[in-house]
Amino acid sequence: MKHHPKRTTAKNGQAMVEFVIAIFAIVILITGITEFIGFAGKRGEIFADVRGKAGKHALEDSVDDLEPPDITQMPTVETSPSALSRGFTHEKDEEKITLSKSMKEWVFGGKLSELTVRGEVWMPSMKIGGVEE
Repeated sequence: MKHHPKRTTAKNGQAMVEFVIAIFAIVILITGITEFIGFAGKRGEIFADVRGKAGKHALEDSVDDLEPPDITQMPTVETSPSALSRGFTHEKDEEKITLSKSMKEWVFGGKLSELTVRGEVWMPSMKIGGVEE
């Protein structure tokens, strides 16, 4: 029968260090995933709220009193932003989300403490040319 020598303390120590590094990486990964899920959920809430507001305003607003645009000169965003939004309702909102301490320190190096989640919606007006609900 062969005799197997015992593992040396150095190899046991190396295995422990590798285990600690692997656990640390897994914790960071799980924390990042949960933070990302929270951001995505908050973004969904903001967009649902903004869509609701825009839909309400789109049903309330009427564009009967608007004059047709002058087609001899093409407007640009710089010269006439309202020409591009004619007949549309615009809503936007934003919310700041505080990062967890682990994400702030480990991922962003303490330089970032919160993220801003924004939502913006353009919705066509539902009352065009005398057409009612």
